Amino acid sequence: MSAERRSFASYSDFAGYDGAKDLSHQSGEYKPEQVIEGVSEELDMAIMSVAVQEGLYADEDVSILCPGCYEELDGWHDGLPSPLLYYDRPLCPKCGQKLYRHELVVTPSNKVGTHDPEEVREFVVGFFRSYQFFGPSRDAHIFRNWEHQDRWNDMADEWDLNPSQRPECPVCGKLGESGRWDTDHHDRSTDRVLCLCRDCHHYGHNTQSSGAVDGGSNMPGDVQDAKAQRYGMRNGTDIKLARYAIRYEKKHSDEDLQERYERDGGKWRHIAKRINAYSWSYGVDLDTRATELEAIVSVYEQLLAQEGTSFLEPNDGYPEW
Repeated sequence: MSAERRSFASYSDFAGYDGAKDLSHQSGEYKPEQVIEGVSEELDMAIMSVAVQEGLYADEDVSILCPGCYEELDGWHDGLPSPLLYYDRPLCPKCGQKLYRHELVVTPSNKVGTHDPEEVREFVVGFFRSYQFFGPSRDAHIFRNWEHQDRWNDMADEWDLNPSQRPECPVCGKLGESGRWDTDHHDRSTDRVLCLCRDCHHYGHNTQSSGAVDGGSNMPGDVQDAKAQRYGMRNGTDIKLARYAIRYEKKHSDEDLQERYERDGGKWRHIAKRINAYSWSYGVDLDTRATELEAIVSVYEQLLAQEGTSFLEPNDGYPEW
């Protein structure tokens, strides 16, 4: 890649706000974790919308490929335009699939024909997964939760994706073949959210319904900040994160968990990444978030062992109040 990448992969430099705070939603940008998954150094390839944001392939011949069949669709001899204000190619002429700029891939023209088409498709699926796990932007020009979920389901059908390539709840692993995920806000000021199935969302809140999605009815057990602080915890989000972390371990086999822990450099790094845990200091560094999450879960488990904290008890969303 001849264009110099912006330093989103360097978390300490991201967003230019005290070197830490994730403010990507304010300008509609992809978040740093999403950018990392939207660029492949190994394939020398990027999701087109990510490449435009990052200023990649700005001064070389670049080609646009269909990720469904690896057909070369278009390109530019003088580099990928940035900003790319409009690009319309509704159907691939070879496979007939609908195409959007959020899943088209770009690569140097001299690399066309050197990729394994299955690896290209897996790359796009990985980006869609990271987009869901790390939360849609609030900005309207990037996919939001339901739009993204609908499109991924369409892709899964169009491309005949296998179960491991389909959208899944990051907590319990349930496939989202037809439904849409809820959005749980860990921290609204930084737009750090988690898209997950409704059962897990209710479990995190320790209630039968969520005010945001069910109109606020029947919510006596919801983990609000004041209730959390009665038990000495920092806020309600810490309790939700602890509940999600514990539920995640219970919903997956030991063999799968060990493989994932090794892949991501340890148990708490993996779980913090998986449930998009935030940091009280607003840092996006994964090690910082992993350390905080481990401490939060430890405190939560100590509270569970004490009497008089029934609202913290693990359940499937039906607390005894």
